[in-house]
Amino acid sequence: MAIDLDTGNPKATTVPVILYVIRLCCRILNAMSFLYLHRIGSHPSIHQPLRNTDIGDRVLGILKEGQNELQNMLLNKIVPILKFWNKHLSEETRKMDRQALLDLNTTIQCNIHAHILAIFRNVTNLDEFSCTTILSSLTFLTGRHTWNQVAAATTTNDNQDGEEDEGDNDDENNNQDYNNDQDNNLLVKELDIAETELFEMMQFQRRNLITWLEKHSTRPQFNNILNKVRDIATKEQFDPEIETKLEIIKTFIRSQTQESLIFIAVGLEKLSHLSDIQGVTIRSFISLSTGELKIQGLVIQQFIDHFITEFTQRKLVVLEEEIILLLLNCLHQWQHNELDSGVKEELAWCRIRGDVNCGRYATTLDPSKQFFQKDDELPTISEGDQIVEFNVQIMQLILRGNILSALDSTFADHEDVRRLFKNPQTIQCINIGSNSFRQSRYLVDENYRIDSWTQFDSVADALFDREYDPDELGPYEQWIADIFDPIRRNYFMRPALPRDISFYLPEQQLTEDASVAYLIATHPFRGGTWKEVFVFKHHRMVHVYNIHSHGRQYYRRLEYTSNAKITLRELQPSTENRQHPWPTWGRHEADTDEFSNSLDENSGYPPPPHPASLVIQRPLCDSQDVADKIFLILKKFNELASKDELKDENIIREEMLNLNDDSEISLLIKDFSKSETTLFQEITTRSWFKNYGSSGKMKPEDICVWCGEMLIPSQLLYGLVPEALLVSHNFFQDNRKHHIIRGYPIKKYSNHIIIIELMDSEDPNKIGFQNNNNVDDNEDNDDEELHGIRFHALGLPTTCARITKHFLKIPNNNDNS
Repeated sequence: MAIDLDTGNPKATTVPVILYVIRLCCRILNAMSFLYLHRIGSHPSIHQPLRNTDIGDRVLGILKEGQNELQNMLLNKIVPILKFWNKHLSEETRKMDRQALLDLNTTIQCNIHAHILAIFRNVTNLDEFSCTTILSSLTFLTGRHTWNQVAAATTTNDNQDGEEDEGDNDDENNNQDYNNDQDNNLLVKELDIAETELFEMMQFQRRNLITWLEKHSTRPQFNNILNKVRDIATKEQFDPEIETKLEIIKTFIRSQTQESLIFIAVGLEKLSHLSDIQGVTIRSFISLSTGELKIQGLVIQQFIDHFITEFTQRKLVVLEEEIILLLLNCLHQWQHNELDSGVKEELAWCRIRGDVNCGRYATTLDPSKQFFQKDDELPTISEGDQIVEFNVQIMQLILRGNILSALDSTFADHEDVRRLFKNPQTIQCINIGSNSFRQSRYLVDENYRIDSWTQFDSVADALFDREYDPDELGPYEQWIADIFDPIRRNYFMRPALPRDISFYLPEQQLTEDASVAYLIATHPFRGGTWKEVFVFKHHRMVHVYNIHSHGRQYYRRLEYTSNAKITLRELQPSTENRQHPWPTWGRHEADTDEFSNSLDENSGYPPPPHPASLVIQRPLCDSQDVADKIFLILKKFNELASKDELKDENIIREEMLNLNDDSEISLLIKDFSKSETTLFQEITTRSWFKNYGSSGKMKPEDICVWCGEMLIPSQLLYGLVPEALLVSHNFFQDNRKHHIIRGYPIKKYSNHIIIIELMDSEDPNKIGFQNNNNVDDNEDNDDEELHGIRFHALGLPTTCARITKHFLKIPNNNDNS
């Protein structure tokens, strides 16, 4: 009855009923298997008689018969349904290509794989199919499920999502299945099968799996199984039998005439369309059709029956709907002459040499490191030669010595990670480094690098040493005291504080045309730059910024303004009852709680210490190309440096720039030094070559750092970027060109990005609010992909920032991708 409830949709309301019946059958099967093994004396751990349990020969026969019947029913009828559900979810994720859907579907797939493992708990006669299925499901769970945690309710996230989508007119795009309440419930749900039960199943089957792999599998079977396990651990969509199924269908297509294939393709396209729109099956298609369509339906049914017979003989799991999808895919390739293209690269797997390495299998890129004892035995390699390893003892795939696992809660629960990924617990990562200050993770599928930095107890260096004194200001600086002193006396001097705060100005005095003054406040106890103050002459306004550390780098954050009407941060003037009227200078003043807390001597005038921070980096579209150029430049640098180990690096750099030949590397060095001047200076050093060039090309996680971009948390841009943009965009700073910050819309289907260009102003007379006339409108920012228009031009403290909104070109067709 549970099988009849299946609709082919793993998100249907009948799915919980089906899964419940599966769990019930598995536990009944466990009990039958336990009683049978104990009765015949084959149970691996319990040999003592059971109390009040007497199983005679007749009952033993009934147990054996019932166990076989129930086991066959689960393997032959239930497993195909569960595998089709997984296939459906993977296909849905591939078509939609959205992070929220990927997170949801991965969570559901983890639950499906847990039920598959429960079914295979008592399978003792292993073969290639059962071994592949068990290893694939265990690998999927160990790499994508977060263990030992109870999922928390996501009411807050749901409310935020609702606010974020408010006003969105793209109703078709927002009314997706994964946004309804049913899918949200699935997202926060635990596995229906206890984790301890899954662990027991792994322990029970572990020895059987290793024994079958090493003693009963052929070399092709061995490679085939482990390649499929590698695929499921490193790819989002996976069907462990897909290659075999496709080859069967392709072989059949090659044996047919062109006329028959065209005839069947037309019928399949019609059937596929009706199935998507009206849920029409092949049988209803035949019964409802007449004439040529009916004949096409009968031919399609004959094809499907042929494939079902072929797959069944090879113990391949398949459903009718899947055959239609695969057949359509192969026919599409045949029509475009691509049927024989795209041969999949397979790896040759070996045992790691040594008795202590039982159950560890690996592959290497160097065939000379493989050792064959006999032609019919599995090859072996030495410890340390592997590039990819699969450890059956712990069910872990290890890449370059790093174990692939789900992102741990230290990273996944951070607000910046959740801002980028809806359900980060399902993301796969590897640990790429840990020390006392930092832990690093690399997200394999997403190609992100995340560094978690510990608390930082330090202050920035003091920039100036000319102490601020109203009586010693320059001839054109007296206006600073008129505007700033009322605020200084009210917040930074006795009796407001137990001690006066010292402020400092740049050595260079302001000139007559200066409109903004820049001051720093030193920490009362520790010195160094603690706060930054900007005094605006024409607006008669003061901005105060606090200095915060993020990933051991310092950023300013607006925390006080004397005029909330002219600020880029949304600050609300106090609405509390007042004993006295507002002072003239503070009628529209506003601050944050952090500003008040930072002036508390009992707390040590924080910060420091600066709280722990998370640095998120990712590559750009040209990052790999830049990394390849760096590798070639490093090779040339090492070639010149190896001739004289004592030669100064600046001399070597000059030699590289003065190469007189017209070789490709010479032109590359000259172009790169001009376009990437700062990066060129950094990489042409012996230490850089030792870390990144001596071992080959740069690793993906290092590309994120040197050639990618870094997420700037929105709170670090308060006062620099209008807060309305901080709410609607994620901002990333270019790691190569630090003056470029890009804002990517959070809202789906937006067709623009925000470009922020920071322009340093060393001359204090040029610091301040700029108008549009000061921006070079002749600069060409357009290219084939971007159309730039002026969004707003602002002058910002110590830097002038030009903010530009770029619209992406939209293809002029019906393609919604």
